[in-house]
Amino acid sequence: MIDTKKLTVSASPHQKSADTTTGIMRDVIIALVPAGIAAVLVFGLRALAVIVVSVVSCVLAEFLSRKAMKKEDTITDLSAVVTGLLLAYNLPSNIPFWIVVLGAVIAIVVIKQMFGGIVRVPRQNVRRCLRRTQQIRLGRRRSHRCNSHGYGRP
Repeated sequence: MIDTKKLTVSASPHQKSADTTTGIMRDVIIALVPAGIAAVLVFGLRALAVIVVSVVSCVLAEFLSRKAMKKEDTITDLSAVVTGLLLAYNLPSNIPFWIVVLGAVIAIVVIKQMFGGIVRVPRQNVRRCLRRTQQIRLGRRRSHRCNSHGYGRP
């Protein structure tokens, strides 16, 4: 006997929830605020300046890139704010602002937007952006060679 039920084929996520992207990102921002307060207390107002420059640069980069690609605005989902906070929290407080802005543009335009937004980013975009930013800050690319065991320096 052949079962005549049809299966529904759809894109992920398959488990539905009442949570929205904006709500989840808002919760992440709230969770990240204590780390920002601690950074300002430990490293001073320069850390606050790095956080503000990073967040504003990420939001502006997302707005301009979406406008240039003639796609709908996604600033209201707060993912650019989360990216800006994560980027700022991984940078030293004495970093030049132009590197922060460049890191934000790489994170949003090159990594996030080119891969299709927050749903289709193959890896965490902040991690990739930090690697590029550190390479720029050091003025060279580092090659990490592995020993025969597959880790560390030879």
